[in-house]
Amino acid sequence: MAFSASWKGRGAEHRSGGVLESEDAPPLLNAQAARSFAPIYLMKTRLVLAGKSKAEIAQAIATALNWKELPALESGAMAYMMSKQQSLNDRDKVWHSHAMFFLPAT
Repeated sequence: MAFSASWKGRGAEHRSGGVLESEDAPPLLNAQAARSFAPIYLMKTRLVLAGKSKAEIAQAIATALNWKELPALESGAMAYMMSKQQSLNDRDKVWHSHAMFFLPAT
C-alpha cells in the first residue's frame, strides 16, 4: 500500500462476520492529511461498504494512486485521536489517545 501502516487498514479490518462493527473514534486530520489522506480514506470506506475484499481494496487504491486519481500523501500529514471516550469497535471498547503519522511508501 502507498500509505503508512500506522493506520492498519481501519475499516476493512473492522468487518466481523461480514458486518461492519460500530466505531466511534473519528480522527481529526491536520491540513496536509485533509488534502491528501482523507481522499484515500473516503475511497477505502466506499469500497468497504460496497463489500470489496481487502485485496480488492488494496489494488483499487494502489491503482488510483498510480494513475494519480488520488493525491500523493503530503509531508507532515497526521491525525489526532485524543478523546478518552473513543470506541474502536465492538470488541475493543476503550482506546487511548494517540496521533498517527501518514507516510508514503518508500
